[in-house]
Amino acid sequence: MLRGTAFRPWFGVLVNGLTLDELADVVRTRFERPVHVVRDLSLPAFREAMKRSNDPGRRMIVNFHRGPLFGRGAGHFSPILGYLPNEDFVFVGDVNDHDRPFLVGSKRLWRTVTTIDGASGKGRGLLIVETTPRRDNPG
Repeated sequence: MLRGTAFRPWFGVLVNGLTLDELADVVRTRFERPVHVVRDLSLPAFREAMKRSNDPGRRMIVNFHRGPLFGRGAGHFSPILGYLPNEDFVFVGDVNDHDRPFLVGSKRLWRTVTTIDGASGKGRGLLIVETTPRRDNPG
């Protein structure tokens, strides 16, 4: 995924990880799709964003702090696989062996997203990736 970007893993590991803005740059570079960084959402705005995660024309990646959810960990990225508005649950597609995909209440997830990333000094947030091909790049 990092091929063609400025980021270089050391023995397969990106030691300090990526900030939300850096991941946005990687996705733009590798997939040539429009990417929007969204931060500082109120809880109602976060829920509206989660509703839009069900749109097949976009994908979302959430940057959150794992500590408040799991009692351990730090900043993390996971894809949002969908939102159940009637239940107010977000389906998070975590790829770690110990966490796996999970359902979480939107308010609980929002609280972990509204934390500050120590590396950038900015709030965590969402990446919204438009998946509809651009007219100038049909592939």
